[in-house]
Amino acid sequence: MTDQYERSAEFVDVMLAPHWTVLGPALSEALRGAPEPVVDVGAGGGHGTRAITRALPDVPWSP
Repeated sequence: MTDQYERSAEFVDVMLAPHWTVLGPALSEALRGAPEPVVDVGAGGGHGTRAITRALPDVPWSP
C-alpha cells in the first residue's frame, strides 16, 4: 500500500496556511456557542485550534 502523504505531509500545513484567513473566521462563527467538548483531531499547525479558542474563549482546554 502506498501512503499518499508520505512525501508531502511536512508541507501540507504550509500549503494550507493561507486558506485559514477565510476558514478560521468561518469556523469560529460556526462554533460560536457550541456545546463542550470540542476536539481538534489532527490539529497540524494549530490553525483550527486557534479558531476554536476564538469561538469558545471561556471553555477550558488542554494541549
